[in-house]
Amino acid sequence: VRNSYDWNYELDHSTYEDEEPVELDGVCAYELDIDSINDTDEEWVNLGLTSGTLWASRNVDAQNPESAGTHSNWSSVQELSLPTREQWAELQSECVWSFCETNESAGFLLIGPNGNALFLPCAGYAMPQESVRDYDVRGTYWTATEVSEDIAYSFCFKDAEDTIVEGLDKKELSYSIRLVK
Repeated sequence: VRNSYDWNYELDHSTYEDEEPVELDGVCAYELDIDSINDTDEEWVNLGLTSGTLWASRNVDAQNPESAGTHSNWSSVQELSLPTREQWAELQSECVWSFCETNESAGFLLIGPNGNALFLPCAGYAMPQESVRDYDVRGTYWTATEVSEDIAYSFCFKDAEDTIVEGLDKKELSYSIRLVK
């Protein structure tokens, strides 16, 4: 778990609850054609997860699954159906994750228990009043799970490190938004 109270945005694998980062399953060994994986007209992807959660096929305001979409601070998206900390954990534990590069971006291809796929781009993040950093390097997504008035859980992965890290981050930061239902 990454503790961002100190504004250290490097994935240093420090722990907050004595949890170790989860190792991912490797890299894509093939050229990824994102359109053949998800019909870009489909709004929701059923990955066959135990909970029955459906994941949006793309980030909020993204034109296709590999686009970054909008980066938003936590408070500005609370009317949306953000995934909970538990839903991100289920996605992490029940899907096979592989790092891939597409024509448009880098990110992780997730294959669900039923064989359906989802792509999560490394869309970067933004500090308050700054432009996006770490595009094609880091994917950082908000969860709906609040810790305090100023802190909420996030979910982060980095291209070359093959790890998934849960974070405790200041709500004023702007992260990618992926919806569930």
